[in-house]
Amino acid sequence: MLLMYRDSKLLHSVHLPGCEVGAAEGAAHKCRLTISRQRREVAVLQTESSEERDQWLRLLRAGCATETESTHLYEEAPLPSRPQNTLSNGIPVSDFLLKRVTTPNAYMDDPFGQGSNRRTTPEDGDHSSSQHLRDNLLNHQPGSREGAAFVESYHHSVNKNSAGRYNTLPSAIFLKSWSDFETKMPGDEKEARRNQSTQTEKKDFKEAMDSVPEKKTLPRLEEKIRQLEQAVYRAKERVKSGSELNLLSLSKTFKRTSCGQTLALFSSNSETAHSEGAIVNPMLRRAASAKSCLRRTPSVLGVEKGKVLQKTKEEEPVQLLESFIGHWKGITNYYIVTTDEDIPVKQTDIPWHLRQMVDILAYEEKQSDSGETGPCLEYFLQHKILETLCTLAKAGYPPGMKQQVLVIIIRLLGQIQQPLLPHVNVHRPVQKLICLCGVDPASKTKKEEVQFLTTVCMKLKQDPYLLNFFIEEGRFAFKACEGLLLLVTLPEEMAARYMVQNTALCRTLADRLSDLYKLIPEGIDPGQVESLGRVHWRSHGAASSGEDEESFPGKGAMVTFFSWLDYCNDLVGEAHTLTAAAAAREIRTRFFLNVLEPQLLQVSEIGILSATALLKGIVSHVTSSQLLDELVHFLLGDERQAEVPTESGCHPLRSHLIERCNHLSDEISLCSLRFFEQILQKSHEHIIYNLVLRNLSDRCYIAQNGGQEEGAADNEHLNETEELEDDPFFTDIYLGSRYPASDWLIAPASTQEAAKANGKPGVSRIVHSFLCLVPDAVKTSHLVAGSSDDTYLLDAHRLFQECCSKVRAWNWPRSSNAAENCCSAATFYEGDFLKTLFDRMAQILHQPYELNLQMTSVISKLALFPHPHLHEYLLDPYVNLVTGCRSLFSVIVRVIGDLMQRIQRIPQFDAKLLLVRRQLMGLEPESMIDHATLLKGVIVLEEFCKELAAISFVKCSSELSGDRLGSQCL
Repeated sequence: MLLMYRDSKLLHSVHLPGCEVGAAEGAAHKCRLTISRQRREVAVLQTESSEERDQWLRLLRAGCATETESTHLYEEAPLPSRPQNTLSNGIPVSDFLLKRVTTPNAYMDDPFGQGSNRRTTPEDGDHSSSQHLRDNLLNHQPGSREGAAFVESYHHSVNKNSAGRYNTLPSAIFLKSWSDFETKMPGDEKEARRNQSTQTEKKDFKEAMDSVPEKKTLPRLEEKIRQLEQAVYRAKERVKSGSELNLLSLSKTFKRTSCGQTLALFSSNSETAHSEGAIVNPMLRRAASAKSCLRRTPSVLGVEKGKVLQKTKEEEPVQLLESFIGHWKGITNYYIVTTDEDIPVKQTDIPWHLRQMVDILAYEEKQSDSGETGPCLEYFLQHKILETLCTLAKAGYPPGMKQQVLVIIIRLLGQIQQPLLPHVNVHRPVQKLICLCGVDPASKTKKEEVQFLTTVCMKLKQDPYLLNFFIEEGRFAFKACEGLLLLVTLPEEMAARYMVQNTALCRTLADRLSDLYKLIPEGIDPGQVESLGRVHWRSHGAASSGEDEESFPGKGAMVTFFSWLDYCNDLVGEAHTLTAAAAAREIRTRFFLNVLEPQLLQVSEIGILSATALLKGIVSHVTSSQLLDELVHFLLGDERQAEVPTESGCHPLRSHLIERCNHLSDEISLCSLRFFEQILQKSHEHIIYNLVLRNLSDRCYIAQNGGQEEGAADNEHLNETEELEDDPFFTDIYLGSRYPASDWLIAPASTQEAAKANGKPGVSRIVHSFLCLVPDAVKTSHLVAGSSDDTYLLDAHRLFQECCSKVRAWNWPRSSNAAENCCSAATFYEGDFLKTLFDRMAQILHQPYELNLQMTSVISKLALFPHPHLHEYLLDPYVNLVTGCRSLFSVIVRVIGDLMQRIQRIPQFDAKLLLVRRQLMGLEPESMIDHATLLKGVIVLEEFCKELAAISFVKCSSELSGDRLGSQCL
């Protein structure tokens, strides 16, 4: 501190730390010094010579570099002992140079009485400090380097205890004059003058103390300090979450009250003034110590070994974070322990906890000097607290929660100065809240919704860049995809050729499809893929990310993949022919062959399941003709000639997919059958031809006498089942005496006559054959209400219409020529696909219920195709087959024969069969039953025969009556 006097009166003082001292520029001011703070001049000093200027320059710069306060509140350093009032050479000095105030007493060092019992007397402090000051002042000359170093040290000592000391630093001229004066003065005169000076100083000190106004205010100050101590103690007793903020406010209030009065403290070490000083000094020290204590506002006060411990800035955020977490746990614990869901939120502690959390975040930001994110805000963002609050607001639990969340977010965005909206855990929940606003016209939160939307708009106006966080990247990609679609649909061939040859369009489409497929987790559940359904790229790109985007692992990646596949499908379907063909070829090469095929050919069962399920989804999404053509030929190959059983498959992928329909793992078989059911619904002629028709085109399944009368055909069917002719139930298969025929089984007379004219069996006879395949002893559908046969007829009619509209452009023959020459091949082979299905059909009594349903569904899809050869081979019971040839009807006959033998060994077969049917229909609870697999297989077999009868009725009626539908299809 630089103190400037005139006639022993203090005129001005300058706090040197942080100031800049320099010599004035110019020849006219070479002996002038300037003191500036933050480039503002605060003082100008004029010296007599350049040497004196340099001495003061070093002295002042040393004072500017010292610290302003000590690390601890008080510092007591051991001082060297020296006889009082003597110089280093033994010469006594005046007490004027030794004026100081004693150090703060132990009362303020231990205000709560919890520290050590050590106390320091004022006399001890005065003696040690005075002796140290006197020795240093008189041992160093003012103009020497040692004197400058001492003054610097003296400044440091004064600054560290500036709250409890009042010292005047004599000027260098005064020190030099005083030294010269005492050197020349005789010893007796020195002693007389010293006594006179001491008495004068005592008198001046007493008059000064009587005139100080603060002396009268000391009792009030002591009362305020006592109130402060009591308030702090009460606050500590009531500590709970958030109490630190209340204590801070309380401390600040008392700080303003207590520190508003400036204390001018004087003291003397002389023996004559000791009586007055002994009374006044403790009170002054207490007031000075109180001022020092309240200089820095602590968050928590602790007492240890007689010292007031203040929390540092590093410790304060830790307490705030604990308080913040405590408030959040207070909210979450409510949802754990509460049992009454109808209590309004205003009757709970949730609003108070929310307000405290926002207050802590705002206080933490104000206390931060660097503007960095504090620990409380980091916890708030990392733990997605705002996301959780928005979920609770949407659920409305407890009642009124939406209103509280809106209010809290309004306060949060308004009080926090840091940009919060760029954080993903902030703008996402804000988007959800925006979607919730205005949904209910009768909502009680209209006011809060308007305020919330206004706050968000103000933030967007302040920083327009934040708008990007509310316009999702699906949106930007969606616009880009739409623009690309417009380009590829240009009719000019030159533009299409340029896109194919000079751009990376086709390669980019295929590579992105491959990359997105690789992001799907391995081993994904086929049921989850099935539940996803069809994904449309327009709706997926336009909509925001749903809350259930990750309802199961991998769903987001799978949705993104199928969305891009749907876009590629639309692009190929709408693009110019050249562009579409090139894009489809690139997708086949870069995705189907390089990525998809290795996944389908793997041997891991988990990998097979997930890859086959995703393949089914891919087939369902591909509809464009060119992309579907590439996919079909990739899966089934290009072969169209009849298959040879001894010859290994020319297309390995096709063979693997078909073989897995009869895999040892029922799950793989089920997933593979679902894939073939899906691909059979695609509008592509090569699918049904490659799988089935190429083996039936020459009708090699018919014996050479296939043109003989119907009686020969009946005899042939009886010859196929010679082993069953002794069974009492077998005769009912053809006679049908026990089965009450429905009205729709009776064909019109015109249809019957047309059948006779064409030399074909009647409609009712064919239908009756399928209905009578299952003996009455194993039929239960007529015993349970709701098992109507008309449902199969309506479904068959609808599905047959759809199938006919799909194959209309394939130019299939309407009927087969009876006089057509059949192939003379010795052996007929139905093909890998039909063989696998017939093998599965033969095991219907030994397979799981779900697998039987899927297998019969695939066979029904095949039976619906209106090709004459396929209809003849699958649905005509009276066709004359070559030796060793199987048909669907003959396979079912053998299954019935096996069934009739096995039921003889099952006790209470009828009752158990009826119970299983009621359980499958949901009329009875599930329970353990013996032979459950066989019983369920019998029920599936009965229902499947009724389905085949309905399909036969619809197709035969349409063919023989010659109506418009039949003429178009057949």
